[in-house]
Amino acid sequence: MPRTSQWTAPQTLGVVRAVLIVCACLLALACASDTEAAPARACDLMTESDVEDVYGIRAQDEEQNEEQEEGHISRCVYPTPEGQIRLLVQEMESEAAAEDQYATFLESFNGTEDVDGVGDAAIWIPETQQLIVRLGDTYFALTSAIPGAEESQAVEMGGRIVTGLEGET
Repeated sequence: MPRTSQWTAPQTLGVVRAVLIVCACLLALACASDTEAAPARACDLMTESDVEDVYGIRAQDEEQNEEQEEGHISRCVYPTPEGQIRLLVQEMESEAAAEDQYATFLESFNGTEDVDGVGDAAIWIPETQQLIVRLGDTYFALTSAIPGAEESQAVEMGGRIVTGLEGET
């Protein structure tokens, strides 16, 4: 006696569709768990209008986004007629790695000044007109390489950058 299937064509098609849907869902879940959030982009955190608002000067063009192997680095440079405002943001693999990088800055410069109220920790380096800030697993260096730039301006800009970083999480 010939063997016959108990399944009809519409039933078989329904089972195949169900299996394909389950497989697609499992694949989507697997891919989603490997996907990281988009890294912070420095020129999104410090815009031309921010530079104009805080420093009172008109920025020219921007250069942005540089990737490196260890952690994500994003850089933004706003040239001005008298110098430039630079921001480097690095997302490290962990908060401990960001703390280590921040400690390296502390050891590398003399005459640093602690800055309160910006990120988890911050210092101002008068010699280089640089504000270094650590926030969780990220640190950033804001350089105000223009004549007459003041610590208070860098701290205000640093606060804006921290607000942008906190908004991404």
